Amino acid sequence: MSNNEPRLGIPRNDGQLSIILNKGGARSGSGKKRLGLTKKTSLTLTEDIWKKIESYCKEHKISQSEALRNMINHYFEK
Repeated sequence: MSNNEPRLGIPRNDGQLSIILNKGGARSGSGKKRLGLTKKTSLTLTEDIWKKIESYCKEHKISQSEALRNMINHYFEK
């Protein structure tokens, strides 16, 4: 394998595969920090509400997850 070919590596803690390029590799503590526990769910809303959420996300340049998280946090922090 030449130095320019990527290879797969397994970080010590999380066990997920990562791509390692020429130097370095996965480092403990690197990457985006977790905000909390992730749970997948399905949400049924009217088409009109989804359009409003999408518009809000574009206007504020945030992801749908971030927008919904902000709305839920705001509701429960009253």
